[in-house]
Amino acid sequence: MKNLSTSDIKMGSVFLIDSPLNIEFNCRIEDNPLSNKTELIVIAFGLIVCSKAANVMIYTNSQWVITIHRLKSEKLGINQSPISHQSVSEIEKLKVNYKILWLWLFKMIRIYHFNIKLVKIKAHGNNENNKKVNKLAKLGMKKEILIIEDTLLLYNSTICWQDMLVERNSILMIKGIKDAQFIDEFLGLNRNEIYKQPELLELIDWKISLKLNCIDQHNTLFENHFLQSFRIKICCNELPTCVNLKKWKLNIYDEKETIEHLWRCDKIQEVVQYIIKGFKLFLVNIIFEISKKDLDRHQIEGKVKALDI
Repeated sequence: MKNLSTSDIKMGSVFLIDSPLNIEFNCRIEDNPLSNKTELIVIAFGLIVCSKAANVMIYTNSQWVITIHRLKSEKLGINQSPISHQSVSEIEKLKVNYKILWLWLFKMIRIYHFNIKLVKIKAHGNNENNKKVNKLAKLGMKKEILIIEDTLLLYNSTICWQDMLVERNSILMIKGIKDAQFIDEFLGLNRNEIYKQPELLELIDWKISLKLNCIDQHNTLFENHFLQSFRIKICCNELPTCVNLKKWKLNIYDEKETIEHLWRCDKIQEVVQYIIKGFKLFLVNIIFEISKKDLDRHQIEGKVKALDI
């Protein structure tokens, strides 16, 4: 839409997804956008909301986008493959308009393993979805302006959490946040008020405590939080123990619940061995600190290691 009294040009941009979920998006674009560039941007935006490894069929009236997407690079003297299958360095050598946007599109296709099929339709045709898109495009003229800065797509993104830069592996960061949540929840229980004393906090081995409460759990799945929270409260006697739990979950086990039974559980044997190893090392250090004689550390470590604990 062009205002003849000025040099301003406004355009409504929209994409519509009708399967498997119905998703609509529209906005306003200014700064004299060309139709080819707009069509390319809209297709890229549509892929942003698609699930990973999706089979995507895109209906567009832009023959230019379809032609470039299917372009055989043999015409450009590179490889015998479509442009979408070429490497980033090969795409950068191509003489094609809006190269940065094409790189953005193909990076998304490769990273999220999309299977893309573009279908040409007639503009302003009698297709029902085409009518919806035209209507949304007109409504988009009244919405906020979407600013596309092509050069920003060349920069590597950074991940932040609560305005703090994530400087290490994001998966490890999520695990660290969850561990902190568990510790906070543990200290928040009424029975654990005593552990808030600084001198007692230093005596707790939080690493082992978290291992015991996170057995067979996936580090990055937040839905496991409820189960882990439930286990912590059981260990702290905030909830009924197995005697009462069997009343509503009969298949837990038939054996009598004892402390010995807990430590012989197959699920925590790795943690138990870790505790024993740490205790033996602690014992060796204590012997050397207390003893007034010159002892052979290697010999003492061998004897302590041979202890049947």
